[in-house]
Amino acid sequence: MHEWSDEAFFDALRALDEPLDFTWDVDIPLVGELGKTAVIHGELVYFFQYPTGEAAQAEKESMESLGQRTDGSFIHWGEEVHYFQKQRVLAVYVGSNAEITELLDRAAQEE
Repeated sequence: MHEWSDEAFFDALRALDEPLDFTWDVDIPLVGELGKTAVIHGELVYFFQYPTGEAAQAEKESMESLGQRTDGSFIHWGEEVHYFQKQRVLAVYVGSNAEITELLDRAAQEE
């Protein structure tokens, strides 16, 4: 498996002038295979890596529409949870900072 810094989601964030200072690895990721946490604009954002982009997209859609993972288990992130996916990385932000949601959305959509 390649390094996290090689993921397209992170390349897009860096292109938008986000330094991506990772704070720690998520020892037991709630979703995906691997997890990391980053501080963006003073708040935590969780990043989870999947084996494929299709797996990440399916998990995102399931959590957005049903509030559960594709395996049927439930995760309650909080009231203001936002999901962003680019290729095989899923970002989860719990909060209401519009700068963060706009940045993650732009990075997810960037070609």
